[in-house]
Amino acid sequence: MANFSSSGLNFFIFVIVFTIICGIFILLRVWAARLSHRSLYLDDAFILFAYANCIALGGVGLWAAVNGLGKSGAELSPEEVVINAKLILTSDLCWLLASVFVKMSILWLYKRIFAIRQFERWCWVLIVINGCYGISFITVYLTNCTPVDQLWNPSPDGHCRDMQISDFSTVAVNLLLDLAIILLPMPTLWGLKLPLRKKVVVTIMFSFGLATIAIMIWRITETVQTRADPDFTLHLGLIGLISFFELWIGIIVACIPTLAPLFRVYGQVFANKLKPASGSHGSSGSASYALTNLRQNGFSGKKVNYDRIDESQDCARGGPTPRVPRAPWDGNGFETKIVSTSHYHPKQGPI
Repeated sequence: MANFSSSGLNFFIFVIVFTIICGIFILLRVWAARLSHRSLYLDDAFILFAYANCIALGGVGLWAAVNGLGKSGAELSPEEVVINAKLILTSDLCWLLASVFVKMSILWLYKRIFAIRQFERWCWVLIVINGCYGISFITVYLTNCTPVDQLWNPSPDGHCRDMQISDFSTVAVNLLLDLAIILLPMPTLWGLKLPLRKKVVVTIMFSFGLATIAIMIWRITETVQTRADPDFTLHLGLIGLISFFELWIGIIVACIPTLAPLFRVYGQVFANKLKPASGSHGSSGSASYALTNLRQNGFSGKKVNYDRIDESQDCARGGPTPRVPRAPWDGNGFETKIVSTSHYHPKQGPI
């Protein structure tokens, strides 16, 4: 029989709801790729792997919620204490992998959008740092206790380090990485000769990640407030829920830039339906046109052309604007990469 605490029940509900919501965004991402007739890229694979770890973490969390997550250890049976203790190691590893691969997905997306050498170098720097962070903290989590199962199967000669140290360290590194990922495209974006409206829209799109930073600050605050309490199971529900929000928001943020084909195709269909009927066609003619337009733009088997951001809009110097060969739609709201005129060869195109 379920042994829910109040925080455990909230945890249970939120995990189910947001796992479904994130799954919907993943499906929309795949659908957008289908509409633009592109194959799945590496950033798509990264976000799918992150979501798989979220599902694994959610399954473990739901089992812990059913078994008294958020209650005092004195109210739990020995079996329930063991389940909650096992949750700590499992959740640390799954959360870490999901967090690392969400960042990998966003950085790889940046690499596909921006074709400026200096920017790509900084992307690679952050990718390497993010990868080293993931490998390092996997080692930290696996060695927090000696032996590994000391927390739920204590032995006389075993011991565990203060896990708050690793918790604060991983949140601090995550916060710095997320801040760097948010700020990375801003100088390049605002240095381009783009319409102000486009700059603002793309800036807002990339700035959704600020929500994860706010959540991390919330997590640090809650961890500091509960650190002195030795009853570790009492606060696991709230801390676990905050940690989940970091992942859920991260997955949603990573998917939003890839959904442009959906807005382009179905937004146009919706706009056409709202147009007043004209001539002898009447409303049925308008609807017929909308459906025809959908077939032409979304299901014709041809790549869809959209507005692009390229170096033809990034001419800081005078003189004629160099022409850029049109690139196939990449499914991320842009038809080609953002490139700089400083790296443009008149015959070879972007270098």
